[in-house]
Amino acid sequence: MDDKCWAACGWTSEVLLFGRFGHSNRTKSLGRDVDCLAIDSDGNAYVSCG
Repeated sequence: MDDKCWAACGWTSEVLLFGRFGHSNRTKSLGRDVDCLAIDSDGNAYVSCG
């Protein structure tokens, strides 16, 4: 809704927040490699780690 997207790239322990034009605005380190990232309709993020 706010033209932003969280992405997990390359099975690393970081997720990146990208803006509408593809620029990374923010990075979060999760401490474990990310397998899957999903966000529900309420804006809650769910992360699966190996």
